[in-house]
Amino acid sequence: LNNQIEDLRKKTAESETAVEQFRTSQGLFEGSNKVTLGAQQLSELNSQLILAKAQQSEAEARARLIKQMLEAKGDIDATPEVLKSELISRLIEQRVQVQRQIAELSATLMPSHPRMKQLNAELADVRAQIRAEVSKVVKGLENEAQVAGARETSLRNSLNEAKSQSAGQGDAEIKLRALEREAKANRDLLESYLARYQDASARHERGSVPA
Repeated sequence: LNNQIEDLRKKTAESETAVEQFRTSQGLFEGSNKVTLGAQQLSELNSQLILAKAQQSEAEARARLIKQMLEAKGDIDATPEVLKSELISRLIEQRVQVQRQIAELSATLMPSHPRMKQLNAELADVRAQIRAEVSKVVKGLENEAQVAGARETSLRNSLNEAKSQSAGQGDAEIKLRALEREAKANRDLLESYLARYQDASARHERGSVPA
C-alpha cells in the first residue's frame, strides 16, 4: 500500500503540474468562481455595451422630447432636464410673473396701452431667452448621445474581437478540462489510499499492544 501511495503521489504531482503548464501556455487563466478571464471579459464587455446603448437611447429620447417642445412654438414646460439649468428655472419664473401681470392688467388696460406693450415685449424677450438656453440643453443631450454611441461602437468592436479570441480557445479549454479531471481523479485516489493506509496503521498499532 505504501508503494502504491508513493506512485500515486508522483502521478498526482505530474498531472497537477501538467494542468498549470497547459493553462499558462494557452493563457487560460481563471478569475473568480473558476471562470476563465476570457469568459469574464466577454461578460463585462457585454454588460458595458448594454449600458452604453441604454445611455444613448435615453439621451436621444430626452433631446427629441425637448426639440418637439421647441418646434411647437409654445412655452417650454418645466421638464426635469430643463430644470437642471438654474438660469432656465429663473427665466421660467420670470415668464410666469410677466404673464400674471399681463393677465391682471388686461382687465383694465387695452392691448395698445404702453404698459401692456412693454409687458408683452418683456414676455417675448424672456421666451426667446428660454428657447435659446433650451437649445443649448438639446445640443448637450445630442452630444451625450454621440459620445455614448461612439462608446457603444468601440465596445462592440472589442466584444467581437474577444469573441474571436474565445472561439480559438475552445479546443484548448476542452483539453484543459480533461487534464483537470485526470488530476482530480489522481488526487481523489491518493487521498483514498492515504485514508486506507492510516486505517491499516491504526489497526496494526492496536494489535501490537499487549492484552
